[in-house]
Amino acid sequence: ARYRRDAFDAHFPAGGGFVSSLPSAGSRSCAQEQCLVVCERAAGACDRNLSLTSSDCLTGIFRRRLDFADLAEVRRDAGMAEFAWDVFLRLVAAALRNQDGCSGTVSAGAAAEAAPGTPEGPPHIDLVLRFKLEAVVLVGRIKVFR
Repeated sequence: ARYRRDAFDAHFPAGGGFVSSLPSAGSRSCAQEQCLVVCERAAGACDRNLSLTSSDCLTGIFRRRLDFADLAEVRRDAGMAEFAWDVFLRLVAAALRNQDGCSGTVSAGAAAEAAPGTPEGPPHIDLVLRFKLEAVVLVGRIKVFR
Protein backbone atom coordinates (compact mmCIF):
# COMPACT_ATOMS: atom_id res chain seq x y z
CA ALA A 1 0.00 0.00 0.00
CA ARG A 2 2.89 2.38 0.75
CA TYR A 3 4.39 1.81 -2.71
CA ARG A 4 1.00 2.61 -4.28
CA ARG A 5 0.70 5.84 -2.23
CA ASP A 6 4.24 6.88 -3.16
CA ALA A 7 3.50 6.24 -6.86
CA PHE A 8 0.31 8.32 -6.62
CA ASP A 9 2.19 11.16 -4.91
CA ALA A 10 4.87 11.08 -7.62
CA HIS A 11 2.45 11.43 -10.55
CA PHE A 12 -0.37 13.42 -8.92
CA PRO A 13 1.34 15.58 -6.27
CA ALA A 14 -0.76 17.48 -3.75
CA GLY A 15 -1.51 20.95 -5.09
CA GLY A 16 -0.24 19.92 -8.52
CA GLY A 17 -3.45 19.66 -10.54
CA PHE A 18 -3.58 20.44 -14.23
CA VAL A 19 -6.04 21.36 -16.98
CA SER A 20 -5.93 19.60 -20.31
CA SER A 21 -7.89 19.86 -23.52
CA LEU A 22 -8.93 16.50 -24.96
CA PRO A 23 -10.64 15.94 -28.29
CA SER A 24 -14.27 14.85 -28.24
CA ALA A 25 -15.27 11.78 -30.18
CA GLY A 26 -17.84 13.84 -32.09
CA SER A 27 -21.09 12.67 -30.51
CA ARG A 28 -24.20 14.82 -30.20
CA SER A 29 -23.58 15.34 -26.48
CA CYS A 30 -20.07 16.70 -26.88
CA ALA A 31 -21.04 19.82 -28.76
CA GLN A 32 -17.50 21.16 -29.09
CA GLU A 33 -14.49 19.55 -30.74
CA GLN A 34 -12.50 19.83 -27.49
CA CYS A 35 -13.43 19.14 -23.89
CA LEU A 36 -11.60 20.61 -20.93
CA VAL A 37 -10.52 18.15 -18.25
CA VAL A 38 -9.38 19.31 -14.83
CA CYS A 39 -7.36 16.70 -12.97
CA GLU A 40 -6.44 17.20 -9.33
CA ARG A 41 -6.10 15.48 -6.01
CA ALA A 42 -9.50 15.34 -4.32
CA ALA A 43 -9.67 17.96 -1.56
CA GLY A 44 -8.93 16.57 1.88
CA ALA A 45 -8.26 13.11 0.50
CA CYS A 46 -5.65 11.48 2.69
CA ASP A 47 -6.26 8.24 0.77
CA ARG A 48 -5.00 9.68 -2.53
CA ASN A 49 -8.21 10.15 -4.51
CA LEU A 50 -8.13 11.64 -7.99
CA SER A 51 -10.77 14.18 -9.00
CA LEU A 52 -11.70 14.60 -12.68
CA THR A 53 -13.97 17.37 -13.93
CA SER A 54 -14.81 17.72 -17.61
CA SER A 55 -16.92 20.04 -19.74
CA ASP A 56 -17.28 21.05 -23.37
CA CYS A 57 -18.72 24.37 -22.08
CA LEU A 58 -22.15 23.60 -23.57
CA THR A 59 -23.34 20.15 -22.50
CA GLY A 60 -22.67 20.45 -18.78
CA ILE A 61 -20.11 19.66 -16.17
CA PHE A 62 -19.22 16.05 -15.45
CA ARG A 63 -17.31 14.93 -12.34
CA ARG A 64 -15.79 11.75 -10.99
CA ARG A 65 -13.75 11.05 -7.90
CA LEU A 66 -11.54 7.99 -8.28
CA ASP A 67 -10.18 6.11 -5.29
CA PHE A 68 -7.67 3.27 -5.51
CA ALA A 69 -10.45 0.71 -6.05
CA ASP A 70 -11.69 2.71 -9.07
CA LEU A 71 -8.16 3.09 -10.41
CA ALA A 72 -7.54 -0.65 -9.90
CA GLU A 73 -10.66 -1.36 -11.99
CA VAL A 74 -9.42 0.90 -14.82
CA ARG A 75 -6.01 -0.76 -14.56
CA ARG A 76 -7.53 -4.26 -14.74
CA ASP A 77 -9.94 -3.38 -17.59
CA ALA A 78 -7.04 -1.96 -19.62
CA GLY A 79 -5.17 -5.27 -19.26
CA MET A 80 -2.59 -3.73 -16.93
CA ALA A 81 -3.38 -5.52 -13.65
CA GLU A 82 0.14 -6.90 -13.45
CA PHE A 83 1.80 -3.54 -14.14
CA ALA A 84 3.45 -1.74 -11.25
CA TRP A 85 1.36 1.11 -9.85
CA ASP A 86 4.15 3.56 -10.69
CA VAL A 87 4.02 2.59 -14.38
CA PHE A 88 0.23 2.61 -14.53
CA LEU A 89 -0.15 6.01 -12.81
CA ARG A 90 2.60 7.52 -14.98
CA LEU A 91 0.67 6.37 -18.07
CA VAL A 92 -2.65 7.72 -16.71
CA ALA A 93 -1.06 11.13 -16.10
CA ALA A 94 0.53 11.07 -19.57
CA ALA A 95 -2.78 10.12 -21.26
CA LEU A 96 -4.65 12.89 -19.45
CA ARG A 97 -1.99 15.36 -20.64
CA ASN A 98 -1.65 13.89 -24.18
CA GLN A 99 2.07 13.26 -23.62
CA ASP A 100 4.64 10.57 -24.37
CA GLY A 101 2.54 8.91 -27.09
CA CYS A 102 -0.40 8.46 -24.70
CA SER A 103 -3.69 10.21 -25.36
CA GLY A 104 -7.25 10.70 -24.21
CA THR A 105 -10.59 11.43 -25.84
CA VAL A 106 -14.00 12.29 -24.45
CA SER A 107 -17.21 10.77 -25.78
CA ALA A 108 -20.79 10.82 -24.58
CA GLY A 109 -21.96 7.69 -22.80
CA ALA A 110 -25.26 6.20 -23.97
CA ALA A 111 -27.02 7.75 -20.98
CA ALA A 112 -25.82 11.26 -21.87
CA GLU A 113 -27.56 10.98 -25.23
CA ALA A 114 -30.71 9.28 -23.87
CA ALA A 115 -33.87 11.08 -22.89
CA PRO A 116 -34.12 12.00 -19.20
CA GLY A 117 -35.71 9.31 -17.07
CA THR A 118 -34.73 6.42 -19.33
CA PRO A 119 -33.11 3.33 -17.79
CA GLU A 120 -29.59 3.93 -19.20
CA GLY A 121 -28.45 5.42 -15.89
CA PRO A 122 -27.25 8.91 -15.01
CA PRO A 123 -25.87 11.15 -17.76
CA HIS A 124 -22.15 10.61 -18.18
CA ILE A 125 -19.27 10.89 -20.57
CA ASP A 126 -16.61 8.29 -21.23
CA LEU A 127 -13.03 9.37 -20.83
CA VAL A 128 -11.04 7.00 -23.06
CA LEU A 129 -7.34 6.82 -22.21
CA ARG A 130 -4.80 5.25 -24.57
CA PHE A 131 -1.60 4.07 -22.93
CA LYS A 132 1.39 3.66 -25.26
CA LEU A 133 3.93 1.02 -24.31
CA GLU A 134 6.66 0.48 -26.87
CA ALA A 135 4.65 -0.89 -29.86
CA VAL A 136 1.45 -1.70 -27.94
CA VAL A 137 -1.41 0.63 -27.07
CA LEU A 138 -3.74 -0.35 -24.21
CA VAL A 139 -7.06 1.41 -23.59
CA GLY A 140 -8.85 2.27 -20.34
CA ARG A 141 -12.24 3.93 -19.87
CA ILE A 142 -13.51 6.11 -17.04
CA LYS A 143 -17.16 7.13 -16.73
CA VAL A 144 -17.51 10.75 -15.56
CA PHE A 145 -21.00 11.71 -14.36
CA ARG A 146 -23.00 14.91 -14.56
